[in-house]
Amino acid sequence: LADAGGVCTAAYAADAALCNDEALAGSPRSSKCVAYAAQYSDALKRNRSMGWSPSCVLDPSVRGGHGKCKEYQWTRYVEVGNRCIKSTSWVKVPCGSTADPTALAAPPTTGPCVGYITASDVDTNPGMPRTTYNVFSPGGARYPLQDCFVPVQDSVVCLYNQGTTDILFDQIASYGPRGFSDFMSVVTLAGLILYFVTSSDSGSLVVDIISANGHTEPPMIQRIMWSFTEGATACALLAAGRNLEKSDGSLRALQSASMIMGLPYTFLLFWCAQGLVLLVKEEVGELRADRKAFGTFIFAPGASPLDACKRLCRSLFVPGIALGRVVSRAGGWLLDDPTNSRWFWTAAFQCVYVATFVFLLLGVTVLYQWQIIAGVIHIGFGTFVGFLRNQVRRRSRILHGDLLTDVLCGVFATPFAVAQLEAHLDEEAAGQLPQRSGQEVVPAVAIGASAPWPGGAKQDGSPFVGFLQDGHNPVPAESKIGKIASTKFNL
Repeated sequence: LADAGGVCTAAYAADAALCNDEALAGSPRSSKCVAYAAQYSDALKRNRSMGWSPSCVLDPSVRGGHGKCKEYQWTRYVEVGNRCIKSTSWVKVPCGSTADPTALAAPPTTGPCVGYITASDVDTNPGMPRTTYNVFSPGGARYPLQDCFVPVQDSVVCLYNQGTTDILFDQIASYGPRGFSDFMSVVTLAGLILYFVTSSDSGSLVVDIISANGHTEPPMIQRIMWSFTEGATACALLAAGRNLEKSDGSLRALQSASMIMGLPYTFLLFWCAQGLVLLVKEEVGELRADRKAFGTFIFAPGASPLDACKRLCRSLFVPGIALGRVVSRAGGWLLDDPTNSRWFWTAAFQCVYVATFVFLLLGVTVLYQWQIIAGVIHIGFGTFVGFLRNQVRRRSRILHGDLLTDVLCGVFATPFAVAQLEAHLDEEAAGQLPQRSGQEVVPAVAIGASAPWPGGAKQDGSPFVGFLQDGHNPVPAESKIGKIASTKFNL
């Protein structure tokens, strides 16, 4: 609003002599007075075009003359079929050089309205002001047109030209009179101090815990050391920019970089939140901790490092080959015949994958908008990979993850997801995957009953009594691990 109204243009000129002497009443001028519309007289606003010139007269009865055009009740004859009837409508009252909405050059010579509309209705120089046509033209009842210039409101302030502290306190000052705004400023300063102190303390605690290898109660002296280190870093940043032309330039750049770098971690935290939900479900017994997962980790898709490298290279350059094999084994896609399905989807996926790099190259060398097309194609390709991963998950009764995870892996880690799918199906076909239960809900086992876990038997063949299985070895329920397992599995 300040930019459109010309207040910021005057503020950039930084001529304090333009400020209204009557408003200042002899007080010393501040160099910031140029940023406030209230410091300019209406005459100066008009001379410097600090305001707006709408195409219509604004209605003073609506929001103090801002936001709605004044309307005129216009009654005239109009043709409706073979008849000429009188019609009334509301037109906006024009101003300045705006065209007359009631203009009519001459009375009609043909049609049903001949004789109804006469020369006196449209004559440019009648003896009496016209009230039917050309109402807003010379000689009309509403001529001359009034000036529609609207000075910018006195409440407008060019905050962009102000410093950060000015913006804050200018905003607080708009909430009430001087005494109340002073009180609110004190409360705001106290809140800012508490915010920065607690934020620094929390940051020091987090850094201290990380440096203490995850210990939740690190030494206090170490925490104090990190607090002083962070404070010294902040002081160094402030001192580094004091010799610049704009002393806050380096700090502003650092703040912008912090926000830009922090944005990706926002989405990473969303993904971590999903892991937290799964962990809580495991703790309360809704999910089994040893439920079935993919045969390989997504970032290590192979039985050995060499095997993983081979699969990743193949998935990076020719992912269509691996995806064609996966589709033919998973089934349910176009062409049920495994051989035809494999070659068809191999060609389809590879063509889409190559098209991504073709459009990306065009975007770099010809027109950058082609990069957008490349990004769209890649997202579509990754989405298909995610759906295929989800199909393999359901086919193999894998309970780790869900459709959202599959799509994210397919879009953001495409070569790894493709290599993982191929490795999983190869190991599954070779019978190398561990046999884990596909049952999602943990069965309830009472303490003292025979534990129906795999391997839960003594050397003499009798079952363990009062023992729980922690995933590999049976542990006594009375031990610490047994108590944790009892809570985790809701026993």
